[in-house]
Amino acid sequence: MTVDEAIDFIEEVLRNRVGSLAGWKYSFGGMIGQIRRHESSSKVLLKFLGSAALRRTYAWKGGLLSRAYGTKDGMPAAAIRRTPVSGPNTYLVKDMASVTGTACAAFMVLALEQSGERIGAFAPEDWAEPKAFYDALVSVGTPRHEIVERA
Repeated sequence: MTVDEAIDFIEEVLRNRVGSLAGWKYSFGGMIGQIRRHESSSKVLLKFLGSAALRRTYAWKGGLLSRAYGTKDGMPAAAIRRTPVSGPNTYLVKDMASVTGTACAAFMVLALEQSGERIGAFAPEDWAEPKAFYDALVSVGTPRHEIVERA
């Protein structure tokens, strides 16, 4: 199965359509693997497939979460941030452009605002201050109440 065929299959399933036979072959293989690894049970997967066949899908409940581990002042530390809201009507899960394009646009806003202040090539996370980045996210359309941190 090619990557394009796999993407087409996933898009079809997400639109509550049947999808290709090749896609289902690999999907069932993955489900059997989940059962063998004890990540799920056959009962749970059959219930899920039955519900999906009747177009009774689960409501989206996803969000974004980030964890960072390291040291602070010589002591082990962890930082955890998550989106304050989640679900099908939130800005970030509206479409792929919202997930990836908004962050890219916000970094471009920062780069243009800070033009000439740095020399060389930097990854965005090496030069963007969180507060400035969050403000840039708002400027490109992200609702302020959906941003992880509003410091």
